[in-house]
Amino acid sequence: MFKDSDQPFTMIAFDIDHFKRVNDQHGHLAGNAVLKAVSKITADKVKTVPQAEAYRVGGEEFNILLPDVTLAEAATFSYQLQSEIRKTAFKINDNENLHITISVGVSALQKSDITQNLLYERTDQMLYHSKGKGRDSVSVSDPETITDPRTPNTAIKHD
Repeated sequence: MFKDSDQPFTMIAFDIDHFKRVNDQHGHLAGNAVLKAVSKITADKVKTVPQAEAYRVGGEEFNILLPDVTLAEAATFSYQLQSEIRKTAFKINDNENLHITISVGVSALQKSDITQNLLYERTDQMLYHSKGKGRDSVSVSDPETITDPRTPNTAIKHD
């Protein structure tokens, strides 16, 4: 188990912002096409990290497990994934593309985690923090060591 190791272990949780609106305005077939495309982008990005695993939790929410990846590296990975999804034009029918954003939470396994659920819960809290900030953002569980690459030398602050 990674808890007993000195190797870092991080987790990312993200979901598609306003996904219900995609289904309501464009239909469930369009929503399904968006989910498939986001899954492919995520799978391709995850392939760049040895031992990483991505899975769909349900609905429009996804988790990524990153063994041997530091919190700072996971934050960078998250910003890159977020950017990739944001710049993608998702084809939802023959003459219409859709742009979407994601909200992201990032956390690392800590020695003090007495159950494996604590990492999941902390990561989920960071995801909901991103959604509470207005969506289309990344929240990291340790703001003292992570900076937002879009605004150099600015720590990500959490309430």
